Amino acid sequence: DHTSSFAMQTPAGGIGQRDQAVGTFISSVFLPAVGRYGYAPMFFIFAGCTVGYFLVVVFLLPETKGKTLEEIEKIFAGNSRKKLEVQSG
Repeated sequence: DHTSSFAMQTPAGGIGQRDQAVGTFISSVFLPAVGRYGYAPMFFIFAGCTVGYFLVVVFLLPETKGKTLEEIEKIFAGNSRKKLEVQSG
């Protein structure tokens, strides 16, 4: 269904813009921070972030390999409803 794909693309565009802004901010802060603290602390900060992201992906995100965009949309819609039921109940 074409309309369902479009419904998923719109939020994805916003997420992409946000990620680009975060990347630009990190880039603008990186060189002054390296000048002040050195490369090693910056490496460990980014390594810690990478470990955190890895744990989120492994334990919180569902597997989407081999699924259509519509199936993925249903997975995430179902998760948000369950959270709402738990919060209201």
